Amino acid sequence: MARASAKWRSGVFGKDGYLYITTGDGGDRANSRFDKFSLLGKILRINVSLSSSFTIPESNPFINNGRPEVFAYGFRNPWRCAVDKASYQNRIICGDVGEDDRNEEEINIIVPGGRYGWIDIEHAPCRSLKECKKVENLLQEEDQLPIHIYSLPKGQAVVGGVVYRGTNIRSLQGLYVYGDFVHGSLHYLKEENKEWTAGNLCVREKNNKHCNKSFSQKFILGLEADRNGEILVLTTSDLRNNVSSGKIYRLQANPMRVDDDWNQGDSVSSSPLFVCCVLVCCVLSKLWIKELSL
Repeated sequence: MARASAKWRSGVFGKDGYLYITTGDGGDRANSRFDKFSLLGKILRINVSLSSSFTIPESNPFINNGRPEVFAYGFRNPWRCAVDKASYQNRIICGDVGEDDRNEEEINIIVPGGRYGWIDIEHAPCRSLKECKKVENLLQEEDQLPIHIYSLPKGQAVVGGVVYRGTNIRSLQGLYVYGDFVHGSLHYLKEENKEWTAGNLCVREKNNKHCNKSFSQKFILGLEADRNGEILVLTTSDLRNNVSSGKIYRLQANPMRVDDDWNQGDSVSSSPLFVCCVLVCCVLSKLWIKELSL
């Protein structure tokens, strides 16, 4: 699959009220992502609370030795970030899509001044903080290791997700739920004692008796939380921009036991909420909502 590295990717407001903007490396091979004076391959932080224009927060880490907007750097293609609204910290978690020749998908916690050197880490002989400490010469002091890495055949393009803080699916409470764009699958990360373990979610769509490892819509474009903290999954079956094939699903607890043959993943059910046209989302059907637990 061809992987374009567009420059501007997405944005999210942190608990500090500032806007965090993600940028891809633009396909650049000149290591601009590591250049603090470049906006490529970065997480930017700005203050847009003023009516006239944006300003730079005084606590941004590179005001005196780089572009003042830069908050963290070294990214390849950060795709979808989320703020854990229940965390006492301003914890922001982002997915970072890997390169074709390595295909390492990363999930990172963003810290001020952090260097997320995907070239070094993807080609380094280590996959955890414990292992990387044995090869410290490959890493710089400010390097931030991913909390999770995966590659083929598990997936091909990570879609950053959300930390679940809803009430309808008790088994997901506090878990980071994310997706894979190409496989159309859902996964989760669980944090215990500062260690992260990964798992899979199987999906049973409404009126379907079987639990599947991916959505019938094929491609996952993004995950968001509604005002109640419930997870919405944006999907499409056709990537052409002139085809109205998008749907938004809301996840809920599975109302029936199912046999799951996909790594014994937890199961959730989903129902179509909207069908998305090119520019407008139109109501497709009434929500199918029941308060049931796994």
